[in-house]
Amino acid sequence: MAKKAWPVVFLFILYIIAICAAGCVKRDSVTYCGEQEEDGPWDNCDPNRYNVDGPAERLLNKGATKIAIIDLTVGGPRFSKTYDVVQMTKRAVVDWEQKQAVAQNPVIPNPNKIGIIYVVHGGFTTYKPQYLWDASVQMFSYDPNHPVFNFYLFNKRMWHRILKSEQAEKELKKYSFSYERIGGSDPFQSISEQQLASLKAELDAQGDALGFDFEVDWACWMCGDIVAHYAYPRYLYNPPEGKQCSTDIPEPQTPIVWVNDPDRLMERSYPREPSCWTKTLGAPDTDTHVALETGFNPIVQDMTLAQLQVEAIEAGMSSDVSDNATGILLLNHAINDNNEYFDPKIDDTLTLNKNIKRILLERHPSLRDENIIGAYMGIKELNPENNLVERTRNMRGEDLGYAWLYESNKQMPGEEWGYRYWDALEYLKNNGVQHIVIGFPQIVTDSVLNLVEIHNQIAKEIGFKTWLGWKKKDFQNFYPGVGHPFANYWGVWVNTQCGQEECCFEMGGCSDGRPYPPPRQTPKNKKRGDMDPSLAFDVSEYGHLGYDPSGGPPDPNAPVQQQYTGTWALYRPPNDDPRIGQMLAAHIMNILLHRTASIASLSGNR
Repeated sequence: MAKKAWPVVFLFILYIIAICAAGCVKRDSVTYCGEQEEDGPWDNCDPNRYNVDGPAERLLNKGATKIAIIDLTVGGPRFSKTYDVVQMTKRAVVDWEQKQAVAQNPVIPNPNKIGIIYVVHGGFTTYKPQYLWDASVQMFSYDPNHPVFNFYLFNKRMWHRILKSEQAEKELKKYSFSYERIGGSDPFQSISEQQLASLKAELDAQGDALGFDFEVDWACWMCGDIVAHYAYPRYLYNPPEGKQCSTDIPEPQTPIVWVNDPDRLMERSYPREPSCWTKTLGAPDTDTHVALETGFNPIVQDMTLAQLQVEAIEAGMSSDVSDNATGILLLNHAINDNNEYFDPKIDDTLTLNKNIKRILLERHPSLRDENIIGAYMGIKELNPENNLVERTRNMRGEDLGYAWLYESNKQMPGEEWGYRYWDALEYLKNNGVQHIVIGFPQIVTDSVLNLVEIHNQIAKEIGFKTWLGWKKKDFQNFYPGVGHPFANYWGVWVNTQCGQEECCFEMGGCSDGRPYPPPRQTPKNKKRGDMDPSLAFDVSEYGHLGYDPSGGPPDPNAPVQQQYTGTWALYRPPNDDPRIGQMLAAHIMNILLHRTASIASLSGNR
């Protein structure tokens, strides 16, 4: 009897340890400066960097009495990441209000002062391990059920292990390559600041006549090098006790509206059981079903946004190829698996895609309707040989393609909008297209993502010598010293040892007989992860699509077999186009002038 009871007791002890990790043990303020890293401590690292005001606190300290949040985190569609920022902002506002209630000299509110928070995805301008570490802790701070939150985030004894995970090792190698390729500096932040300046100028121009006094700031989902723009920095400096659930945050007295989701669809649709549910727990026990039609997104419905994306796509068209021989691939990222219960990102993206297609066909009547299609990345899938859900070569080793429609049973968009990108490229190739423009409507600002990563994802499929920019390499603007974004193989992060020899990453196999693709190195009884060399792809001259190694070696100077014979290019994002600021300002003003009662009802008035 005692022997049978022991496993139950052991599991109970593990359960108590897990519970205590989330609330029983005093949590440490996040002050790590790399003291236990090989390259540490990090230069110019401030251990008190999180003991600062965030965007909402700065606005409130200036007397703001309402806050409007507007975002282009993923180009306009709503997304769980911006939902995270909104909830963290509410937490910051509630805490600020509680401190003001007992302050000897409280801030005097200005009823005409409106606080604006422009939300972007974020990242870091230059690459340093410290910035990746800070971005990582910010990323995991939103999910109280994640092991990193419970065991690492507020535990100084574990901080040195955050960059030791396989995911971190991958990102370290990927960013090291990507930043080197673009000359060491990501343009994202400087362009975002120009967008912010345009937004502020437009708001000031319109607000003066109406008596509005706008105060503008910005926030990021993660920004490793500018932590003062994480939504609530002191959340990491003054660790919360117990679990911190987004559904438990009290409504602040200060009215807050998220302009992309003015009817609060995502909050109303958020699953309620189990309590404190997040995607980490898997499918919820009880979902809160809310019709998509009860909460629209005015940003993605704005044809100005679609027009900006159309012009970005037109910049990638070839003057040597007619419109009727041109294909348009609208590539996008997806949601996190299980977030389909409340996240309408794919539905919003579908709206934007359709608007883009409509304008493209109006401006280019010779474009063929069937050659304008949408696609997503790969996902983990079941390996029937080991019955494990893992990364696979068939899915390009990827895990960013869970393009599930809102409240669907893990259903992707239908018709022309639900391809995997390699299947989409194959379709366009086989349809006789001679030039392909890759658009990415969820990106409005240049960054290493579209400047390096997406280029390599496409090139491994249809080649780098088919890239429209290959013959006129860019040594100055984007790729100094090299002239192009391409790696020798995509998967620059994988382990390169295959048993006792170096792996072969040359399509068709290496001349000394080493096979390509590299054989799997992960034991069959374990899940294959990011670092397995079998998941890397040669970035070859004319790509993998249409090539069969049994038909002979590839030719570095010309396509063979059924390889792509045309050209391709990426779009150029709108970046600092002033119409971005004008569009965002118009929607903010519409909320203030026509939905004031709606804003006030979101939370009490100060």
